[in-house]
Amino acid sequence: ALSSMRVRYVTADINRPLNQDYDKYDAVIVSFLNYDKVASDIFELFDWVEDGGKVMISIRPDPSQTLNAEYRKLGIETIFTLLQNTHGVRFESEIFPGALGASIGLDFFNHTSYPVDLEPDAVVHLISADNREHPLLWQYDSGEGRFVVVNTDQFTTKISRGILGAGFSLLFDTFAYPVINSSVFFIDDFPGPFIPGTNEIIQA
Repeated sequence: ALSSMRVRYVTADINRPLNQDYDKYDAVIVSFLNYDKVASDIFELFDWVEDGGKVMISIRPDPSQTLNAEYRKLGIETIFTLLQNTHGVRFESEIFPGALGASIGLDFFNHTSYPVDLEPDAVVHLISADNREHPLLWQYDSGEGRFVVVNTDQFTTKISRGILGAGFSLLFDTFAYPVINSSVFFIDDFPGPFIPGTNEIIQA
């Protein structure tokens, strides 16, 4: 998603000491499951948000002692740390223009998420489309910084790049990226004869 949005980034291997100076970066994306493996780094990173940093949790973490210690900083009031199966996605905001209220994937999006109650000032953008209605994507201003949290393991393939890209943009008050809004038509046997008149599909 970041490459298609022309966002420059570097990656870090959590199997090695991170020793990161987070102030060098505009934002950090956390995309692994085991927070206990790098507990001290998670504590440092979440404190960085309090001081003005921006962090996106791009996949819900596994249950852990580190998550239990830090979940309040993510805008979560209460969390039941037994993952539950949920289905589909419903849009609770205009994160995509015109998507508010739309539901997709109730029959084929199967994923796991945490039952959570959020702080009143957390802004929810996606919930599960089933009757559990788990928050799946929200933003929360913590101290001087901001978290964007994904509470599902669903958004891990190319088909989810749009949602992850939109989630990343929520970290910033203003965010722009290039979009080529065009269609390509292949004309077989060109230069063949053209039929007189216009075509509604091409005009659209």
